[in-house]
Amino acid sequence: MKDTRLIELLKSFSPEEMSGLEKYISSPFFSRKRDVAPIFKTVKKFYPDFDSDDLTNENIYHKLFPGKKFGDKKSDNLIRTLTSELLRSCKDFLAYVEFGSDENRKKFYLLNQLRRKKNYREFDKEYSSLINEDFKDGGEFVQTLMEKYFIKSVYMNYSLNRDRFDEAFHSMMKTREYSVVAALVNSFKFENEKLLATGYNLKVGTTAVDSLINNTDAGEILEDMKKNNSEFYPYVFTFYLVYKMNREKNGNEYYFKLKKHLNDYLNLFSRSDQYMFYSILATYCSSRTDRAEKDSFREELFEIYDNTLKNGIYKILDKEDIHIVLFRNIVNNAAQLKKFDWLEKFIEKYSAELHKDHRENMTFYALANLFYEKGEYEKSLEQILKIKFDLFLYKLDIRILLMKIYYELNYSEQAFSLYDSFLNYLKSAKNFPDHTKISGINFLKYTKMLMRIKEKEHISSDDLKVLSHKLKEENHVLSFDWLSEKINQLNLYVNKKKTSRKIF
Repeated sequence: MKDTRLIELLKSFSPEEMSGLEKYISSPFFSRKRDVAPIFKTVKKFYPDFDSDDLTNENIYHKLFPGKKFGDKKSDNLIRTLTSELLRSCKDFLAYVEFGSDENRKKFYLLNQLRRKKNYREFDKEYSSLINEDFKDGGEFVQTLMEKYFIKSVYMNYSLNRDRFDEAFHSMMKTREYSVVAALVNSFKFENEKLLATGYNLKVGTTAVDSLINNTDAGEILEDMKKNNSEFYPYVFTFYLVYKMNREKNGNEYYFKLKKHLNDYLNLFSRSDQYMFYSILATYCSSRTDRAEKDSFREELFEIYDNTLKNGIYKILDKEDIHIVLFRNIVNNAAQLKKFDWLEKFIEKYSAELHKDHRENMTFYALANLFYEKGEYEKSLEQILKIKFDLFLYKLDIRILLMKIYYELNYSEQAFSLYDSFLNYLKSAKNFPDHTKISGINFLKYTKMLMRIKEKEHISSDDLKVLSHKLKEENHVLSFDWLSEKINQLNLYVNKKKTSRKIF
């Protein structure tokens, strides 16, 4: 029994959920064909680990039916039936808990029941508390639209029941508007979602959404909405700018339009949408890998992160942990820009908001980056060596940083050993897109070449020129700026030595 679906599900229950489940199962209102309370109470004794050797079908049977013999097909089938019924009750309980937490869905069903029972007085009272065209206090914009769609559809039927045809027609028009706006916004959002999918090396086919957006003049729709003072114009226009930013070749123009637009209209949106928009802006800045504009967009990215923290929208809910990906990206960006004081304060304040499973490793990782950029390489190495490597998500980041530290400290033996293991890791990794693998392999190739040149007793400026030329010709290289900087440093060293010889 230890490996059954029932036990697997019960292991995930918190103590509070187990207590609630017991009350749910014991309630006559929720009772099923078979009484599963006795088997639940028997199985519950093995909570939370459920790893006792006594947790067998035979032992459970004897607890439920003392004195009866276990072993025939009938007794075994009975235990299987009871556990199956208990599993179904657990699932029903989870659905009940979810329904209980969904206030909007509950209000929809309540209104519908009041309408059917013609209790119009209570209907009016409940409905009046829901009349709110604001979207900033809800959840995600499209979800809120659809919730309003269902509430308004109930009111439409209510109006028909009471022969209020003008109100019914107005409600019908609202439901149509909600659904059309939701479809339009979802179409705009789809472009951004496709970009995320390709980032994870997922195949993206052609869908009905593509057909819709490719054959619709979205610009004209927006112009018409603006001309008619549509209440939804600022909302839809925001998602349109996201769409254009991701779709057009000159996305920078739309990035700055979106950034300005959000400064003016951010308060229209819920916190979850605000979080999403700033994440989209940050993703766009991170994707600007063109070497001519990379520095300016690093500063843009820092500004986005700084505003996200100042506005308290670096996570969707206060009770949530700060996402490990966001934390890592903020650390990397601030470290690259040498914002040391800012980064120290960030680590000190926000590392406590990481999930407990990642908190220690991410703090070590952040400090390693901070010390490296400050030129304190031994301190950086000390922090990296504290990380539980097998459990850490950012193995690629750690290997790159470790290679850089070995280079700075002239730990050639360790660097070349890391080179071999790093190369094997990249070649065998299945969860990286091809361009990431190629970029990582190129980083190793040029770092190795750089170290070979650095190890020579007499460093040749010609070798450095060749290496610099090859690097500039490469399209995909991780830490391109770092490699360029190290080549330039060696060039300065060579030129300085030449100048010193001329003096003497």
